[in-house]
Parts: sequence; structure tokens; C-alpha cells
Amino acid sequence: MISLKTFTQTIQDGLNAISGINFKVFADAGKYEKAIVKPLYKTKFTSCVLRAGSSSAVPTQGVTVASQTVMLEVCVRFTPETMDSVITAHRAALDAYFGNTEVQQISEGGKSYTVAATYAIATTGTVEQRPLVGTSLTYFVNISYSFVENGLNSNSFKFTLDGDEIPYTVASIRKTPTTDGNIYSDGNGNTKARNTAFIHTFEFQIPALSGAGVSSKVISNLLGNELNTMHTLVVTVDDAEPQTYTVIFGETECNVQGVNNGGMTFSLTEAFVGA
Repeated sequence: MISLKTFTQTIQDGLNAISGINFKVFADAGKYEKAIVKPLYKTKFTSCVLRAGSSSAVPTQGVTVASQTVMLEVCVRFTPETMDSVITAHRAALDAYFGNTEVQQISEGGKSYTVAATYAIATTGTVEQRPLVGTSLTYFVNISYSFVENGLNSNSFKFTLDGDEIPYTVASIRKTPTTDGNIYSDGNGNTKARNTAFIHTFEFQIPALSGAGVSSKVISNLLGNELNTMHTLVVTVDDAEPQTYTVIFGETECNVQGVNNGGMTFSLTEAFVGA
């Protein structure tokens, strides 16, 4: 498992890297602290407390697979004169960092973890007079971490169709063999089989997008009369050499409902390239 202290440092480093604000994040039992006063100057920072929520670990053989939820409380100090500018700056910093899903590599205890983090946009608390801080506003951010030791994240898989990246929400790669059975049998009735052929199939779920790109190819196939029109699919996994396939569209579907955004599902199958 990854400790709360490690997540605390990761969040603090990330917030400080994208803003001119000095964030200081304390772990579970931390509390708000006033600025550190020194003889000639004052170092100001924004106090944050990270608290652990629910966690779970999936039983596996020798590999850590787990999830952890945390809640970050941010206390923003201001004066009546600086209220609007300070709140705007902190909201912008929090939205910039927590508004995206991140994939990180975190090492702890001699182990390396691939960590996917999903953040909710910061919710606003109350303006109060707080001990050690003064007039201040709180923000709350809920964060969900899922991590796998030496994991291969979905972001490691990249697909392009005729040069356009496929903006998939779900993707699957299937290799289906054709098998000859009972080609050998010993005296105990143990039979053997072998594969004589196979085919690759790629299935995707994507949002329906306007303009040129993958969505336009899907719609063209869905509404048109093309048959066996060949396309080029390039698959890249992590740092491995890209693999190129000549493919044709298989089953294709577009779903729209009410005022919701549309979605598409489609499959691509390796094509026969004849003379």
C-alpha cells in the first residue's frame, strides 16, 4: 500500500508546481498552522489537511492491487481587501490540478506503483474566523486513487485509425484462433489440439464528435453503403514498437437519447488483402 504521507507530498508538490501559491499539505492528524514568522520576513502558505477515507485491497498473488479515497480540506486566508483576488487565484489553482484525471508513477518501500487518480472539482465551504488563520474560506476536494504494483494503465494503450487517434472510453483487443481438435490421442484418451489460424478484432466505445476524425469515419460506415473498405489501424502499447493492421469495419452502432451527448461503439477486424 501507499502511505497517506506519500500522497500528501505528491499533492503538495503538484499544487506548488502549477501556481505561485505556497501550499502546505498536512497528513491525517495535521491541523491548520499560522505563517512561520522570522525576524526579517514572513513566509506565508495555504494550509491543507489530507484525511483518509475508505480503502480496499484486492487479494492477488504477490502483487499489490488497491484503492484509496481521501479528502483534502484547503483553508484560504484573506483580508476584506484581498478577498476576491485570493479566492480567484486559489480556485484557479485547485481547478487546474484537480480538474483532470492523472496517471502517476509512485515509488515507496522499494516498490513501484502505477496510480490512477480521479478528482472532483473543489466544493466551497464557509467563510469564518478560524484560530491561527483568521478570516478564511475552505475548499473540499474528494480524490479516489487506484493503484497496481508495476501496473500497465489504460493510458499506455494508443490507437490511431488512418492517422487519427481514437478517443476511446473503452477498448478491447481480441485474438480468436481457429482450432483443430483431436489431432492426437494417446492410450489414456488425452487429446491434443493446435491452432491453424487466428484473427484480430478491435472493439471501441467513443463519444460522438463533430468534424473530421474517427467519428466521421464511423458515421460514414454506419450510414453509407461501403463494403470491405480498408483502413489502417496502428496500436501502440507503452514503449513497445507500434503494430500496424489493415482492417475493415465490423458491427457499428451510434446511440443518441434526449439532450444527452451521443456515443458510438464499433469493431475493426483484420482484412484480407488480396492480389
